[in-house]
Amino acid sequence: MADKSYFPLKKGLVLEYKSDSPEGASTFKDETIAVATKKGKTTATIRKTIEAPGKPPEVKEHAVTRDAKGIYEYGEKQLPLPVKLGKKWVISPREYKITSLTETVTVPAGTFKDCLQVSYLIAGGDGGSGEIDYAPGVGCIRHRCDDEGEPFEYVLTHWSK
Repeated sequence: MADKSYFPLKKGLVLEYKSDSPEGASTFKDETIAVATKKGKTTATIRKTIEAPGKPPEVKEHAVTRDAKGIYEYGEKQLPLPVKLGKKWVISPREYKITSLTETVTVPAGTFKDCLQVSYLIAGGDGGSGEIDYAPGVGCIRHRCDDEGEPFEYVLTHWSK
């Protein structure tokens, strides 16, 4: 059976992205290097490697956790569980809302169906807005942020299990 999670925590999952921002293009890779489950909570260790032209690669590790209430990264709820259309949450100054469970999204890594789309407003819309698309069994495949101060977009270019 295929993994229907929009934020899979599976050892060996590798997601590669291309990012564009006013500072220029870069690439980054998220590798799930370890996963452990204890008392109903799953924790994955993610190794992020960032490469930008003219700079040495930057490698960092962080944890992503999943419990019955949500998925947390950098200590903040990235996605509430269970996933439900219209569900809202806040990571100040951003206000998030699940706006679709049926998006078809094409990125360099391919075309993905039945994607979850999260839309958000920054400072109630005064600071900008954005959208994040998650493919089932893969994770984040696109994030577009129209932040008036630091706009960016990144898209999935390759993934493997």
